[in-house]
Amino acid sequence: SIMASRDRSKIYLKPYIVDNAQSTDSPGSVPDCDDSWNFKSFKKHFRIDMVSLSYDVAEFDMIGLDPAIANAIRRVLIAEVPTMAIEKVFIHNNTSIIQDE
Repeated sequence: SIMASRDRSKIYLKPYIVDNAQSTDSPGSVPDCDDSWNFKSFKKHFRIDMVSLSYDVAEFDMIGLDPAIANAIRRVLIAEVPTMAIEKVFIHNNTSIIQDE
């Protein structure tokens, strides 16, 4: 039905849960709704809206993208952030009140 199709296009943010974020991995699972992937349809409906952009922060909205794909892109972006770890610390003269800090 048209109403069910409209409800499926919205994701609801509730306290402690994101609701209605089902993936469309199984086309045909919802009656009267064509979930098959189509490049022309994707190209027509997908867009990226830049919310803010600075030297070290980019905030954007991906519109018209399946939640599973958006999550995969999020994971790739997180994996590409450089990280560093301190392995050894040598203290030459501890003058603090706490002896082992």
